[in-house]
Amino acid sequence: MKTQLVQCHISTLPAIDLSGAELPADIQYMPPGVNYVTPASGGGKKLKINVHAGTAERLQASLEMMKAKADAGEDNLPFLDFEHRDGEASGHPTRFFWGGDDKKKGGVRLALDWTSDGGDKVKGKVFTKFSPQFLHNAQTGEVVGAPVNMGGLVNRAAFKNIAPVLGKDGTQTQHENMETETDQAELIAAKDQEIASLQKKVTDLTAKTSEIETLNGKIKRLEDAATVQAKEIATDYVKTHGVAAGRIPPADAALIKHCEDLYLTNPVACKAMIERMQVNPALATVVPNGAGGSAVQAKAGEDPFLVKAKEFGDARKITDPMKAQAEFAQTSAGNVLYQAYVQKMRGGK
Repeated sequence: MKTQLVQCHISTLPAIDLSGAELPADIQYMPPGVNYVTPASGGGKKLKINVHAGTAERLQASLEMMKAKADAGEDNLPFLDFEHRDGEASGHPTRFFWGGDDKKKGGVRLALDWTSDGGDKVKGKVFTKFSPQFLHNAQTGEVVGAPVNMGGLVNRAAFKNIAPVLGKDGTQTQHENMETETDQAELIAAKDQEIASLQKKVTDLTAKTSEIETLNGKIKRLEDAATVQAKEIATDYVKTHGVAAGRIPPADAALIKHCEDLYLTNPVACKAMIERMQVNPALATVVPNGAGGSAVQAKAGEDPFLVKAKEFGDARKITDPMKAQAEFAQTSAGNVLYQAYVQKMRGGK
């Protein structure tokens, strides 16, 4: 956005009203409606100035901001000068307000405190007119604020742009506070862009977080499925190569679980351990031959626990030999036979 610091005497600006005995408490800062000015450095190009109630509000906001900075010792107190020389003060602005649509009494008006020098020169008619100084958006024609030096007493037109400021004699007049007189509208636009950029980053991060959560959910489901599958493989191996092969008593739940857990952490070690176990032919004949098999008749010479467990299962119509042995081992008589059987399976005498 192209912005200029405009110093001008608008052609329709009336002279300062000195009809009363006292100095005026307020002056017309800008006449209402559409005005045109031609800054000296603008190559003869006219600038359109829109003046309305919103103009007074923006100027008042600038004044309040600069007065707050002055009170905090961060900047100079807003003032009016003589002929845009940026030197002695002719007055100090106190308030901007909208005076209505009357060409002479309305527009943007400025309440001020006159300095003794300013008051004397107005009363003595050394200066008869006022020239405002303000920040202007050349694209929209809007007044967006004002600098610390808000204008000056003059007798004829003086047009100056923002940097450097050209005096009526064509020389450059440096404003020591020019660096701080940044266009408020540009600052607001820059902040809006910064906020929009931050909001986009938040939106992007939220989307990425959602995507990460979705991926984590998929990973968790895959891990759970892999865990279930691994447990099924471990159970199947121990049942087939340990229990069904006659190496592990079907009622020894602790040993079966130990082998399954070992298979999950170290399959090679588990397989080696089971292969080293002694096969009990009698046990192998009673345990189903693989998953889904059925028990066969116990042979002569079989361990008493196995024989009694089969009888226990037949009496209770338990078709699964391993379930029959497990339930029989929970009874008083079955537990005694089971302990002896386990001892024998582990090489005891």
